[in-house]
Amino acid sequence: MAGARRRGSRGATLAAMVLLGLYGGRDDGCFQIVGAKQQHQTHKLLVDVVLSGDGIFVDGAREREQGKLQVGLMLGPMDDIGMAVTQLCEERKLSEEGCEAVASLVGQRFSEYQDSVRGRIASMSFDDAFRRLLRTRESFSSFPELADAAFSSDTFHDIGDWWRYHEMLGDAFVDEADLSLFSEEPIFHFTCPYWTWGDPEAAHIAGNVSSQVSSELFAVGDALLGYRSGALPNHANGKLPTTNTCRHVMQLSLLIKTLLADRAELSKLKVVEIGGGYGNMARLFALAYGFRHWTIFDMRFMNKLQGFYFESTLNATVLRNVVAEDFEEQTSKSSFTSHLCYDDDEACRVWAAAGECMKNPEFMHERCRSSCSQCESSSNFTFNLVDTKHLNTWYVLYAYSKVWPSPEIVNSKLELLKSRLSVIDSIESNHKNTVTVVFARRPGPAAST
Repeated sequence: MAGARRRGSRGATLAAMVLLGLYGGRDDGCFQIVGAKQQHQTHKLLVDVVLSGDGIFVDGAREREQGKLQVGLMLGPMDDIGMAVTQLCEERKLSEEGCEAVASLVGQRFSEYQDSVRGRIASMSFDDAFRRLLRTRESFSSFPELADAAFSSDTFHDIGDWWRYHEMLGDAFVDEADLSLFSEEPIFHFTCPYWTWGDPEAAHIAGNVSSQVSSELFAVGDALLGYRSGALPNHANGKLPTTNTCRHVMQLSLLIKTLLADRAELSKLKVVEIGGGYGNMARLFALAYGFRHWTIFDMRFMNKLQGFYFESTLNATVLRNVVAEDFEEQTSKSSFTSHLCYDDDEACRVWAAAGECMKNPEFMHERCRSSCSQCESSSNFTFNLVDTKHLNTWYVLYAYSKVWPSPEIVNSKLELLKSRLSVIDSIESNHKNTVTVVFARRPGPAAST
């Protein structure tokens, strides 16, 4: 939107997509092109030509009130400007000098419009314009075709364009999503897998990394939030929590093992997570060990899901886009303690879903504390959800596929991390296709960051 211009004793304001200035010859025949805007349906430029004798910028309403003449000139990308102006002059009986002034000004301004980004997009077919805007490798004649093809990142010029497309979809539909059943919401599928069965390989690796840490994390278990009643537990792969929880326990076990080796106080850690999924990793850490505060950098629509998840499962305080200094000040007076809370019977979730927490509270609140929401209050947990990127930390936990989105991109990220950080430990999982690495920046105590 161009800036507004003010002229005249009454200070009338004009704001338009393109703001055109005053040109003219004599006082008895000045011509003003006072506004232009894109006609979205036809992709034409609409220019209002106001004929005035006083040379003052005013809006069309004032001109009509004063009995002045206002006409419209519609020009498309392929239109002949000279013919359009000639027709205007004949219809309005304008003088030769007036027609020349109008033709000169319209030609100059319309040429500028055609050379602008708006003009270039307006001159394209809809599918070609969409290809440019979304940066796909080819054009699509319909959105269903694009939606099918966009499932693969190969449809786009690079992986960043693919993620931007998903971010646009997420922002467009998140307000319609049922966050309480996010595992079934399509906009979250690429960050929140709906696998309800366990991952035996990840669970086995977690135990090998640290049997104590993995046991404490597995004791927290899954949250029922996000899944339909009866979906959990799913023992198709043994008596394990969901695949997500198995893999998060594996990754956290590697990180926490490193932190404990450095004698870090886990309850005093300040954690930064780049891409937080739906928040499961943070929830596991919170309920098993506590922390000082936790910041997540992610897309805006994912921040909305994360906030809902933390408020619902942890009764947490959720801040959004708070700068680091203010976040530190707001959390400096809080004390964070361990909130390990679990069920004593694996059938608790089923009993709770059947309403036993209300029917048989004495037994259920003792044996099924987690499923009946009888855990110690965790309102001290504070999360900061940020949709910008800024990072200054001692430890980095990085999990990646060896081949996705491409070996070249993976290797470039690794080289960047290795140039600034030291590799402390790593594990392979998912049949050796996925790697989890703990990096550290030395020297410095872990608990001080």
